[in-house]
Amino acid sequence: MYNFGFDKSLYNVLEVNKTNYENCIDTNFIQNITKGGRDVVQLLEARTYYFLCGRGFCFEGMKIAINVEEPTYNLSPSALSNKAFHSSSIINTELILFLVTVLLMEVYII
Repeated sequence: MYNFGFDKSLYNVLEVNKTNYENCIDTNFIQNITKGGRDVVQLLEARTYYFLCGRGFCFEGMKIAINVEEPTYNLSPSALSNKAFHSSSIINTELILFLVTVLLMEVYII
């Protein structure tokens, strides 16, 4: 999840492809996430997401690329053989680490 905060009367937030991101092209966007100026985007896939502000503001630097990666772990053989270490714990840990990673990347566009 990623939070955008902005004045919607001045700015918008568009999800775009890499080419449009690199060239600040605000047409043929993937989705317009502008709702109320405090908008949340779900980042559910491991990939790079590209967002920009249209209306010419992208050329002033109002754009962001967010790279979401699958979490990686180094589990020792003793941890894997521990009967108290259930697969549900691994899944919960992966989800928590994924959410923490995404939350650490949180930036507000003002």
